[in-house]
Amino acid sequence: MLWYTPVLQMVGSMYDCFEDLERLNDDGYPQHFLVADSDLNCNPSGIFKFWRNLIHINSLLIVVFVGLGFPAAIYYKVKQLKRNNKLTADSSFASLYQYYTPDMPFFEVVHMIRKALLILFMSTLATHPIAQAVLCFIVNAGFVAILWRTKLLIFFPCTLIKNQNLYLLSEVLGACVTLAGSFLALVGAVSQGAVNVLGTIFAVINISFTVLFFCGFHVDMLRSKEDKKSLLRRGSVASNTSGERLMPTSLDRKDSLKKKLDQSVKAAEEEWDNLSLRWA
Repeated sequence: MLWYTPVLQMVGSMYDCFEDLERLNDDGYPQHFLVADSDLNCNPSGIFKFWRNLIHINSLLIVVFVGLGFPAAIYYKVKQLKRNNKLTADSSFASLYQYYTPDMPFFEVVHMIRKALLILFMSTLATHPIAQAVLCFIVNAGFVAILWRTKLLIFFPCTLIKNQNLYLLSEVLGACVTLAGSFLALVGAVSQGAVNVLGTIFAVINISFTVLFFCGFHVDMLRSKEDKKSLLRRGSVASNTSGERLMPTSLDRKDSLKKKLDQSVKAAEEEWDNLSLRWA
């Protein structure tokens, strides 16, 4: 999953062009060149057109097999695990769903599609700054709405804001900052004179959010694991006061890994005991 975004960004860079008003074609119109390499024409002629067509084919294959195929494979695998009641912490695919409720364990796919759409709109489909800003704002707004509406992250009690899900708040706040950035980009695309002011505002928002979020999250996570477990037990087995699904026994990935290692060590010890008895 780490290489999903860089690969799509690489494909997007093949189509991210700009209009050079100083270099005109034979008909007197400005030519388009790649942002990544201003010497490469986006609409070449002759033998270079053949190589450009090969790039189109290569990009299409990457989009189909990586951009669409990878999310589809994850969705199919997680749905299969859910159907077979195997959404457990000891699964090798646990990192894909362990922070999401069993109602929608494949939400990681939504994250990937959102990233793919943003790359697609910013580098390929939309070339005008206003169109890019509008499309990115719509994608980010839709993502925030889905995130808040479904409340699909497992419940981890927040000690700073009572009866709230720490994981959900973290995701929503991060998505809202991205949405604010999209809105400022839209305003900047409409009013070029406000670009510098908006850039400063966005930098202040980002820095403030980072500092406050780190401090708040750090203070909340300082509570001992036993305190967290007692809060979870107090909220009953199935849900908290808001009706959200509680976190399972394994509180984090470290616990999941520890549990898996403990099981392996225990199995190895039992196997060793059996061998010792056999050869005794």
